[in-house]
Amino acid sequence: MGNKKSLLIFDCDGTLIKSEYANNTVISEAIKELGYDNYNVTTCIKKFRGKSLVDIINILSYETGDHINQDLLLEILKDKSLAAEHHITAVDNVHPVLEKIKLKKCIASNGNREAVIKYLKHTNIYDFFGSNNIFTGDQVSSPKPAPDLFMYAAETLKSHPRDVIVIEDSKVGIIAAKKAKMKAIGFVGTSIDKEGSARVLKSVGADYVISDLEELFAIMQDLNIKFPI
Repeated sequence: MGNKKSLLIFDCDGTLIKSEYANNTVISEAIKELGYDNYNVTTCIKKFRGKSLVDIINILSYETGDHINQDLLLEILKDKSLAAEHHITAVDNVHPVLEKIKLKKCIASNGNREAVIKYLKHTNIYDFFGSNNIFTGDQVSSPKPAPDLFMYAAETLKSHPRDVIVIEDSKVGIIAAKKAKMKAIGFVGTSIDKEGSARVLKSVGADYVISDLEELFAIMQDLNIKFPI
């Protein structure tokens, strides 16, 4: 890897921002409004972590045996997400770390684009990337765990997969990164069970696991990538 081509791809939810609990509270409330009361917040986190809206609908359809109206669910989610925004905060140390990184970097999230951008602006992270460096699941036919989103981001930003490092907090994200033949760093800084999460991420191929974004710099040194400061 060399600095000229190197690209860092960050996931958003759980990696740059702490929104998992807030988001799954919204998902739980929306699903309950559709009539399925057994999907509490804990259940939603377990079943839907890192999943796209399409994945969530497919899981719900399979588990309930019903046809889930995607447009209706999306409408309810958007309405309820407004109330959840104030619960969303930046991950510890994210601002100084992003300030220090001068390498090419982007975000690749399975989340809804409108919501991702809104939360990034809310947490003062958006300006480190800008719209052209934010990629979301609705831009590809198959979101994570398929490699398509990462491949699309790398191609758009003219980086070869071998020169890309992905930072992800979810199992589906690590799987997608390894399918794309990219280096994968598992992030457990926002996990309640850090040791358990680390084991899961390593089991699906994470090359490194970190609990603080500042640990990225040691990994970059290990990979012989220098950060201009």
